[in-house]
Amino acid sequence: MKITKSLNITILALISLTLPMTGKSQVYTLSTPISGSLTMSVQDLNSPAGSSGSFNYNFDTLTETIYLNPVAQTIREVGVISGTPSATQISFQDNQQIAGVFPNPPQNIPGSVTVTLAPTGGGLSFDTGTQPVTWDSGIGAYTFNGDLGTIGSFAGSYSLNTGGQTYSGSFTYGLTVQAVRVPENTSYTFNTVSTINYPNSLTLSGLGTSLNAQQWNYWSLATPSPSLVPDVVANNGFDMELGVGVAAQYGSAYGEEFQWNSPGTITATMVPEPASVSLLAFGMFGITLLRRHQR
Repeated sequence: MKITKSLNITILALISLTLPMTGKSQVYTLSTPISGSLTMSVQDLNSPAGSSGSFNYNFDTLTETIYLNPVAQTIREVGVISGTPSATQISFQDNQQIAGVFPNPPQNIPGSVTVTLAPTGGGLSFDTGTQPVTWDSGIGAYTFNGDLGTIGSFAGSYSLNTGGQTYSGSFTYGLTVQAVRVPENTSYTFNTVSTINYPNSLTLSGLGTSLNAQQWNYWSLATPSPSLVPDVVANNGFDMELGVGVAAQYGSAYGEEFQWNSPGTITATMVPEPASVSLLAFGMFGITLLRRHQR
């Protein structure tokens, strides 16, 4: 009898440890189809207009992990946007005028440029950081800052062919989403959460790209760092200053166009804690032993 009571107490203690603890942080996940795109572009900043090229990285799926802390009243979103590029590389013909030195006149030197660009880690990654949540009685839900900041790192390679020689190499850069041309435009992930089905799940909404109604631009800008990647000087004097980003009015690289559309209301489900799952399994094993003992 003493053994049975002792075992009962032990099992009850173990099972109680598997129950949700009030105030403990919870982790949720979601995966949803998403539409939108990011431009991927380069240009030779040391060449005439037209010495550039681009393609779109078209979004397919958004995967997020949400960290909710009900005690601190905070939320954090970490996500990856996977997609498919509309092209595998950028190629363009370049032409530079090299100043002559008396008695030689200036001359035009042609070049052929090929560039590849791709996000590292399988997609565009972002982290909102820990954000406070605020109750909005008007909509009956919590709101928070879901603005996108940096959206991952990118890798590129280049090949310049000029004067019968080929120059090649690789580079990396990052992108930060911010308003440059249109201050009212920005892009953000989910910024509203309903806890109707808490703690088993969260209902998220609010993802999108904001727009000033007086502007036609539906996109925000992702500025590269660094914007100037390789600077290659060939033996024939051809100087390729390869910049990442869409060409601005005055010939400088200032950013990539970023735009995505709201998938509507999405449900994020709680991730079971590994320790709790193990304890639950151990508790069930203890119950099995108890039943065998009572027989």
